[in-house]
Amino acid sequence: MTSDETGPAPDSPGWWALHRHAATAALGNATALGLGFVYLRRWPQFGTTLFVTAVLALIIRRSEPPPAPFWFVAVGLVALTTAIAAWRAADFETLRHRTSPSPGPLPGRGRFWIPAFAAVLAAYAGAYGWINLDAERHYNAQTDAHAKGDCETAVAEADHLHWGHHSLATDRHDAIRSQARTCEIYLDSMYEDQSHRTDPLVIEGKIARLNAYLERPDALLQNEAEQRRLAQQVDLVLASLAGHEVPGDRFGNAVVDVQAMIANDPEAPQAVRVVTGLEHVSRWWREEVFEDDSACLITTDLETLTGPDSPIPAEASESGPLVAPILERIDQIRPDAAFVCAEMLVEQAESTADDVPDNSEAYWERATELLQMLVDEYPDRDLAAEAEAMLQELET
Repeated sequence: MTSDETGPAPDSPGWWALHRHAATAALGNATALGLGFVYLRRWPQFGTTLFVTAVLALIIRRSEPPPAPFWFVAVGLVALTTAIAAWRAADFETLRHRTSPSPGPLPGRGRFWIPAFAAVLAAYAGAYGWINLDAERHYNAQTDAHAKGDCETAVAEADHLHWGHHSLATDRHDAIRSQARTCEIYLDSMYEDQSHRTDPLVIEGKIARLNAYLERPDALLQNEAEQRRLAQQVDLVLASLAGHEVPGDRFGNAVVDVQAMIANDPEAPQAVRVVTGLEHVSRWWREEVFEDDSACLITTDLETLTGPDSPIPAEASESGPLVAPILERIDQIRPDAAFVCAEMLVEQAESTADDVPDNSEAYWERATELLQMLVDEYPDRDLAAEAEAMLQELET
């Protein structure tokens, strides 16, 4: 070999050798977590990427119903743009390293980076697949439970369709929420608050919720809801009578429905419960009648139930299996309540005669009216003779 001869030129590096550094950085940023910037040791870019991704994840997490695809596209754009940025930055470092007269080691070099980044992406794919399988399982369980009338399980399974189930929930969200909402309405009507079990207003609220449930086209528990509504109507009738109050229009509807139920099957548990409940109401009235403070209130309420403006509907015949016992009990208690009330009014009239003569006169008139009613409408009662004697005393 002569002095002017040279050795063979070194082989040019292959594509992978030239771009391995860039590919590693881009793969790390494909996670949308900025891990490629960690590999390149560019900490400000890493912090910015992580912050943007966290904000997008928070928006997705708090979205209800499932978020629009825009937010997922935004996360994908973060991954794509940061991957391109990392590729370009790493390629620049590689070029500078190759052309430097005294190159040092490339930052972040190491064989473990690519497997680590690939493992993160594989974990993403695995989690996505598991979320979809889990969502499908919960969705099927929710639908089956709803079809079987197991609302508690249906609502619980619907709640498990959490924020991560977007690929399934976005497509079926309306059906899922509709079924869950339907069952929630039914369950809400089933809730028993022991402190308000005899509150007519609370019972009316339950009836309203059951009506809302039965009006839904996807209400699968039609028969159960009808039975539940009938039970609430029984409660409403008994609670209204026991409390001497008729809270609203639903009382009249309840009387009609309950009476029809008793006429259809007088031996049914609900029908027997009505009879037992009326006996309890009668005892309650009887105990309250002889309390002076309650006698006039009871008298007024009983007159309301039997007067021309009675909330008992006209179509509910007085001979019906519910209305007749109600009126019978009213007829038993009304004379006693009226007589006790009249006695109390006479006392009040006497005590206010000097101080408030107008009130005294009103008390005399009301007492006279009640006593005359006893004489006219209940002539066979023992109280009629006492009422007539009191009337004669008042007249003199």
